[in-house]
Amino acid sequence: MTEILIVDDSAINRSTLERLVRGIERGAMIRTFASPDEALLAVRAGDPDLIVTGFSMPRMSGADFARRCRADPNFHAAIIVVTTLRDRGTLYAALEAGVADFLSSPVDHRELAIRVRNVLAATRSLKKLAAERRALDRERALDAVRIEEEVGRRTRRYRDVLDAITWPVLAVRADQRIGFANRAFAAMTDARLDELPGRSMTEILAPLRLAREALRAEAKARREGGPIVLATSIHGGAGAPLNLRVHACPIGDRADGEIVLLFAPAEAIADPAALLAAALIP
Repeated sequence: MTEILIVDDSAINRSTLERLVRGIERGAMIRTFASPDEALLAVRAGDPDLIVTGFSMPRMSGADFARRCRADPNFHAAIIVVTTLRDRGTLYAALEAGVADFLSSPVDHRELAIRVRNVLAATRSLKKLAAERRALDRERALDAVRIEEEVGRRTRRYRDVLDAITWPVLAVRADQRIGFANRAFAAMTDARLDELPGRSMTEILAPLRLAREALRAEAKARREGGPIVLATSIHGGAGAPLNLRVHACPIGDRADGEIVLLFAPAEAIADPAALLAAALIP
């Protein structure tokens, strides 16, 4: 339903404008106010389509009233000012305040009808656009939630798969800090699993003399944007060096995304690349 507010300190003007407007926009809800302050309360509490207001009113001019209405970002109504004044300063002040149109007093019925219909059509178009924008914003917000949920699901999935691999695995961020490590990696480094995320990869791997090769593998996989393999060995402990292959594979296609590193014995029968693919393919 169309809602129209009429604001004027003159009871005669309010009555005349109400009668004329009611004949133009049948079925509209028309509310009249003697005080601009009371009208502002109605504006903030509702969503009017049109306001017809006098210009010269005590305590608040029509321009000041329009300016205070426009200060509300959710205000979309058109404002028509009725005035006996003809000076340019009055017109400019009202236009700068956000007034859509003017009517000379006494009001010509036919002119009022034309201007009311024109500004109502414009207001309805603006409200339709605003509603469509709100709907689009809601849809975008829902899309963002759905994307976040899907990313979370895939992250949990690949981490579950990586955690089940019997060889040491970690995911390293662009700043070379650990984003994820499986139980085998924690066992290899004698570190607590829950303390590994966020720690420096080089700090954790330095005692095993694997830091340099891990950095090389991470940098090469990030640079080439695909899986790579580097041969190395662990020199720690009292036994003979253990020959390893470091398999590095990016997660996604972002240059600053995580790189998964898998440390597998050189003579491993299972294919580490296939295990990584099973974990990282959506």
